[in-house]
Amino acid sequence: MHFTYLLPLAALPFSLAKTIDINVGNGALVFSPNNVPAAIGDVLAFHYFPQNHSVAQSSFAAPCVPLAGAATPAIFSGFVPEPASGPTTFAVTVNATTPLWFYCAQGKHCESGMSMVVNQPNTNSTLTAYQAAAAKLNTTVIPPKVGGGVFLKNGTTNTTSSTTSSASGVSSSGTSKTGPGSGVLTFTGGAEKVGMVGVWGVIALGLGGLILV
Repeated sequence: MHFTYLLPLAALPFSLAKTIDINVGNGALVFSPNNVPAAIGDVLAFHYFPQNHSVAQSSFAAPCVPLAGAATPAIFSGFVPEPASGPTTFAVTVNATTPLWFYCAQGKHCESGMSMVVNQPNTNSTLTAYQAAAAKLNTTVIPPKVGGGVFLKNGTTNTTSSTTSSASGVSSSGTSKTGPGSGVLTFTGGAEKVGMVGVWGVIALGLGGLILV
């Protein structure tokens, strides 16, 4: 008698999920890399650098303006006044392969080219075109609400459960806390396994159940 674990086929894609590291404002007003492909289940790990930046979701049609019309509020990290290089990470889990457009809502950063795309479409809707349109704007719009991701900092977590999701291709779940921005509600805990992709396989394995043979 021995035990065998069976892994459901539906869970296999999650076991292959990867972490995509993105630097925010590392020595210049840029996301680096600023054009990346991502599959369902992948985690976008935004690492903040000095002085004060944000990650905000928009549409291609309206650069530097929060995404409107989604089932839930657009992704927004709030402002992260980072005193040192890279200790704070904002993690967003991808749940669709539709394009995701992001910009920094700080000052004139978006107009200066601080924007990026995930899963750029094979059309004229390119990051270059987005940035060219942004450069003609006079102002950047700050999203009204923080959400759509989880904060990780020095491995600290809290315990109050919270979940958010978006029809525009991302989801997250975790625990709530006061984030880096003063008085801003953010989320932590749900994506604290960033960089440990194998944990998806463990979760999927658990879903498979224990089979006696």
